[in-house]
Amino acid sequence: MPSNDNVVLYENGTVSRDSPSADERQRIKDALTTVAILLEKNPAYLPLFLRLEAELKANAEVQETFERARRLRGNL
Repeated sequence: MPSNDNVVLYENGTVSRDSPSADERQRIKDALTTVAILLEKNPAYLPLFLRLEAELKANAEVQETFERARRLRGNL
């Protein structure tokens, strides 16, 4: 049976087995910046902007959870 170690269920339903990488966070931030520029010219980009914002927030929450777990494990 597969292990459930490091399995994370994001708010959007996607699953990750590791903590979010710095590269992943940076890619989301870069995409968000690009879409912000596009959004200024065309409101049709609003759903994508909101989705990227939510993904960045979920990513940060997952990272914080992993950090809390590591601190807790260190205190046991």
